[in-house]
Amino acid sequence: MYVQRSVMLLVIGVLLFFPGVQDWLGSVGSTWYHPQTVWLAIIIFALLTQQLKESDES
Repeated sequence: MYVQRSVMLLVIGVLLFFPGVQDWLGSVGSTWYHPQTVWLAIIIFALLTQQLKESDES
């Protein structure tokens, strides 16, 4: 499976340059769906970029 460079850079950027995201996800008083929210955003972003790529190839 080919991983687009923009998606890979986004994921690496979130992991490296935003340690506050880890604190937000792991905080004691946070709600259970915070990690799922981040993954949902990543999936939606990947889906949109894939659809844009397919429409450019047509």
